[in-house]
Parts: sequence; structure tokens; C-alpha cells
Amino acid sequence: MGSLPDLFARLYVPRRPLTVEWLSEITRRLKRQGIEFGGISSYVPNPDISDQSSFEAILALLSQIGYGAIDAYGKHLGMTLSFETDWVGQRKVAEEIGDEEQREYLVRLAQRAFGVVYLIIDSVYVNPDRELLPYHADYPMGAYVIPAYQQPYLALLHWLEVLGEELGAAFGFVVGSNTHFFDEWDFPDAIDEGVDVALRAGRLPDLRQWIEGAVPQYVAADRLTQETILRWLETPGQGVKRLASGACLLDAPFAPVYPDARTPGAPEGW
Repeated sequence: MGSLPDLFARLYVPRRPLTVEWLSEITRRLKRQGIEFGGISSYVPNPDISDQSSFEAILALLSQIGYGAIDAYGKHLGMTLSFETDWVGQRKVAEEIGDEEQREYLVRLAQRAFGVVYLIIDSVYVNPDRELLPYHADYPMGAYVIPAYQQPYLALLHWLEVLGEELGAAFGFVVGSNTHFFDEWDFPDAIDEGVDVALRAGRLPDLRQWIEGAVPQYVAADRLTQETILRWLETPGQGVKRLASGACLLDAPFAPVYPDARTPGAPEGW
């Protein structure tokens, strides 16, 4: 599995060629929602692409090789947006360079009906003395209503919703540093395979077979049932947000962390 980033959202979309036209349309929509894009991510090597390359040239490269990641920026956030929706394109590249093992792996992936788009939060830029508001005037300095570490997490929930709606995703979920996999080697391949099987059968994927505890999820309207929504609403501490498309965002936030009770001036009971 390797090391996982602290926070990322993984969304499942119907497989499609990674065309320049589609990438341009998706990035245009996301710019309208507040994401700015930079260069190609460093883990997509190509000698013809540099920091001076145009955004159009970067999209053309992603279309050519069938996958790739773009550096992205939101308020206070450094992010990476990655596309894996076109394994046919990746297989052609593997064949051209003679990577038989990778080609066979991609042949297996090509049997799936759903590709993956995921967003990683790489870094956070905040000034906690000025930018982590709101806070209560009676609290000690630094005792914010929203703890500092929850800021990027809440931002990721927002982008899970935005990406789900703009991509027309069937399903998506968030993984954080406190996510516990029953078997860490299940991620991502076994989970991706299980999600694909469930979605193809018209079912809502059940992440509880791989992940312990509640996980924030985006669920498209055609995967929802009244029974599922009622079960969510009856679960303590779980929020359900109905979106304009009819999809639902299932919120399972991190438990808040408060200042040490020994902090001078901290409210009683903290």
C-alpha cells in the first residue's frame, strides 16, 4: 500500500476516455467553484513538460498518457487532483515502453466500469492568530470553535461535495489520518474492485467491510433508498446533507479536540 496522505477524497465515475475537451470542461467548472490549477504533479514524469508549459499542454499530456495529476490550490490549501478513468490509454503507454507486468495489470483494470478521480490535500497555509475564526471572546487565545486541524478536513468535505456534483460521480468517500483499515493492503485495489462490483450491480457500496467506523461519503441519487437515508439519520453523531442533484453527503467528522484543561483561563470542564 505504501504511505497514505493525511487527507484525500476518492470518487468513482463512469469510465471514459481522458480527452482534452472533458478535462478542460471539468477544470473550468472547478475554477468557477474556487480551485486554481498549477502545473503537472511531480509524480507524472515527462521531459517535454516544464513549469513554463501552458495549462493546455499539461491537459494534452494527461489525455495522451491516459492518467495523471494536476497541482491545485484552494483557500489556504495545496492540493493534487488526479485522474484514473482511461486504462486503455495507460495500457497503450505500457505497451510502448514494454512494461508487460503493468500492461497485464491494466488489462484487469479495464474490466471495471468505474474509474477514479481523487483529490489529495498536500499542505495547509494558515495564520492561526488571524485566520482560524470564529472564536469566542471568553475563550483563551487559540481556543477556536473549529480546531485548527479540522479546517482542512472540513474543506475536504466541501470539495468532496463539489467534485461529486461536477463530475457526476456515483460514489465517493474521504480517508483521513484516523481512518482504520481492517487490512491496509485492501487499499486501494481491493476497495476499488469491491466498489466497482457494487456500483455495477446498482447497490450502494458498504465500506464497513474494509474500514472500521463511519466514513464521510458522497452518494448519487440513483444509489439511495429511503431505508438507507433513515438508517443514516438514526445513527448518533452522523449528519446527512441532501444536495441539489438529489445526491447525499454523509458527514462523519473527526471528534473535536479542545485546549488542554490546564490552559490558564480555559472554560471549566475542558
